[in-house]
Amino acid sequence: MNRRRKGTIFLILICIQFVLMGFSVMGTSSYNNNDQEIPKEKIIQNDGRSHSSPYYFPINRSSPLMTETLEGVDSDENPKLANIYYNNYDNDYALTLNLDKSVLTIGETLTLNLGLTCNLSASPGKVISVEIYEGFYRNYYYYYPGYYETTTPIYTKNIITNADGQASMTFSSTTSEGIYTVYAYTEDSRIFKDFTIGEVGIFYKGPRYYKPKQVYTAAVHVVNLTDFSGIPLTFFNYSISYYIYSTSSWHILTEDQVQTDDAGYAIFNSDIPLDTDNYHVLRLTISTLDGKAEYQAFLYESWDYYYYSMWGGQQKTNNEKFQYVVTTDKTIYNPGDIVFLRALVMQYLFMNETKTALQYTPISLTIYNPDELAVFWTDVTTDEYGILSFYFPLDEDSDLGNYGFEFSYSGETYRYNIKVDYYIKPVFRVEIDTNGKDFYSTNEKLFEGFIEVSYYFGQPVVGATVEFTIQSYWGEIKKILEGYTNGEGRFYFSIKLQSIPDLEYSFSAQAAVTDIYGRSASSEKIFTRIRELYAYGYLTNWAPHPDDSLEYYFYAFQYVMSDYGYWMYNPLANVSVNIEIFGTANYPIFSIVFTDKQLLATYSKTTNIFGSGKLEFKLPLPLIKVYNLFEIRLTVNLKDDRTTTSSYYYRYKKYSLDINIIDSTLNPGQTLEFEVTFRDVLTGYSSSGEGKIYIYDANHQLIGRVSDIISGSKTYNFLIPDSSPEGKYYIYSYVYSRSNQFYGGFNYHSAHESFIVGSFQSISIVTNFSNTGTYYDSILVHIGDVIEINGTSNVTSNLQHYIEIYKRGLL
Repeated sequence: MNRRRKGTIFLILICIQFVLMGFSVMGTSSYNNNDQEIPKEKIIQNDGRSHSSPYYFPINRSSPLMTETLEGVDSDENPKLANIYYNNYDNDYALTLNLDKSVLTIGETLTLNLGLTCNLSASPGKVISVEIYEGFYRNYYYYYPGYYETTTPIYTKNIITNADGQASMTFSSTTSEGIYTVYAYTEDSRIFKDFTIGEVGIFYKGPRYYKPKQVYTAAVHVVNLTDFSGIPLTFFNYSISYYIYSTSSWHILTEDQVQTDDAGYAIFNSDIPLDTDNYHVLRLTISTLDGKAEYQAFLYESWDYYYYSMWGGQQKTNNEKFQYVVTTDKTIYNPGDIVFLRALVMQYLFMNETKTALQYTPISLTIYNPDELAVFWTDVTTDEYGILSFYFPLDEDSDLGNYGFEFSYSGETYRYNIKVDYYIKPVFRVEIDTNGKDFYSTNEKLFEGFIEVSYYFGQPVVGATVEFTIQSYWGEIKKILEGYTNGEGRFYFSIKLQSIPDLEYSFSAQAAVTDIYGRSASSEKIFTRIRELYAYGYLTNWAPHPDDSLEYYFYAFQYVMSDYGYWMYNPLANVSVNIEIFGTANYPIFSIVFTDKQLLATYSKTTNIFGSGKLEFKLPLPLIKVYNLFEIRLTVNLKDDRTTTSSYYYRYKKYSLDINIIDSTLNPGQTLEFEVTFRDVLTGYSSSGEGKIYIYDANHQLIGRVSDIISGSKTYNFLIPDSSPEGKYYIYSYVYSRSNQFYGGFNYHSAHESFIVGSFQSISIVTNFSNTGTYYDSILVHIGDVIEINGTSNVTSNLQHYIEIYKRGLL
């Protein structure tokens, strides 16, 4: 009774789930747009095969053994789940903080200049709280592991912005050497700035992101703060630490001592070990030997999405320095066999972007028995192709189990397991055939079919003893039939389901067969009584460009009950699905029902053994021009009258927000005037929509932002405060689509422009290659090419210039 009650509860939950899922498609119309040609694919009919897939939930537990594990396959047939994009709300306040100097000698006075804007307009009469801390300080939890530590500021003050949204103050308690943090905040914004007091200063240039098992590279300049001259041939220490929450303390991961060159510069390289269970944020500390000068910064673990969205790729990042592709002559070995093994050894750099064969290199190989005892070890050298070969004879009395072949090189290890077991293939196979029927409703009267027993060479097994058992989903035997196979090797059965009590949700059928020589084999299959189906699909690109070819992955499942009383997904294999693509001209934010939906295309596809499939399609540009929101509707109709529908919504990136700066040369205290135009890139005409604009100063500090609805063109005016730093400023525009109940929305970069405030210290470089004209002014080179870099600068002082070269986001 408790099991039935548990199953009923799960049924109610699933029903609620399907009611909610179906809400988004209620009341929609599905008529054709007669003005457009509707592309179709050839309709594929079901062939009567079983739709119940053996993967993910094992409904077939038959002998012989399956020697391959397919649940982990990652391919087009079994794709990974989609990445889901969410828009995070952010207000349009921008708080700026400028220090008149970032390094001070003892006794100097520090001037702080603050500004607050909202929607690119000054925010007068606002209270800004200022706190100064000794040491490095941040108060937001994720980026600062010491968030819960009690830290008391050495100075606090509240100041009020003037009519221009500006405020200033001074700080003169500068008698102690060290690093200090200024934390300024309002109700809507906050900002941090660090400054140093002392005779020696440390300047750092390096990435704020790291990748485990990749080299981290950064540059350091140690200077005399009285004249900012470099201190030659001096030593400094650096350490990279992670935070241990159980002890509320920092643990050093790696550390070293480095000497500067004649100009006070030094570059250090550090390997960051892979230990994702312990850290995701690291602290970099750089200090002089006497400890009087110190610099600290947080390094954040970079995610695959961060780099691959930046650089346009979608493949999975590889953290390993080496890859071993191992092949053996068998999947399972008997004692006394000889294991023939080959391995291709590849060396990775820059997160799988640079990959070369590891040639003529000795690789340490250690073999472990099932008890994890090393039974053999040697060195095997790779050839010119990075391939090593090895054979290992197993003893006749070898222990059964998994033997580990562990490769080791340059501190990295990789283990490949082989299975040793007595494996005898059964002499015949057993199959339960119900003519492709997997679902039996609670009103179904008969469970009919036959058990077919045949030798592997094709002949039927005649006169074999058959025991056919029906069990409930929790394993209770409900009925047993016994008999013999006929002249065709078949045993027919017909069972009245309504005569078997408590046979709900799912049941299993097991056939145990023994031939006249006493040899046995068996088979088991699970059948569902749950009517509900589940289907869903997604695009790999949630906001594609109009000229993109789209990839739509879809899945179809039925439910079976596990022996623990939980509903489990069972993929529906060999099922024909119908895919329809609709378009709607409007993009309602609050509307519940679309009233102008048009059918644009229809396709038919069939699921594979994983219950999944892929559709590649590309809508004609004339259709994309007309519609603003698109629906991909997936429908599954089975011959047993079960059906389900799932909808996925998306939009195209077919708009731009262009920027035109009226005067690109200003001085502090002047007003920036610029115009933005919202444009449909397909038609070339101005349009209406939402956009976001961000303005950054020469120190890459956000000084203003606005979210606005723009119809055609709009002009903005933004005051550059007198205390603003001089240099090159940037304006970035983004096209924004807010979410509704159907679509998560998007926010993508459209354009950027720059302007000069005051004097500008510029550096420009040219190479012996032509630019491709892309966003980052990239050049196209081939392996083996030599890049010549020449540059000019208007910096008159004889200073060294630091050039960074990145690959895949890594320095």
